[in-house]
Amino acid sequence: MRIDELEEELTNQRQSKTGWMKSDPKINKLKSMQSQILHNVELVQDRTARIMQEQERDLLRAFRARLFDVQTELEKEKSKKDDGAIAWIERSR
Repeated sequence: MRIDELEEELTNQRQSKTGWMKSDPKINKLKSMQSQILHNVELVQDRTARIMQEQERDLLRAFRARLFDVQTELEKEKSKKDDGAIAWIERSR
């Protein structure tokens, strides 16, 4: 029972301290501006995430292309080495 009374008193105190904010046009304007700001922040975060995903895909694509080039070059070097070894074996016979 005492808890209910204290909760009611707390609600009344809170209402008496902040009740004026409900009718104040400045507070309403601030709340409106805050919601606009939060909306714009959300838009910027979405755009940033999309841009970062595009950049990540581009980097991955460039990495794979470079990896393919290096693998191709490695295969060429291996075949040159094998050709030299085969030629040496043939000369040794």
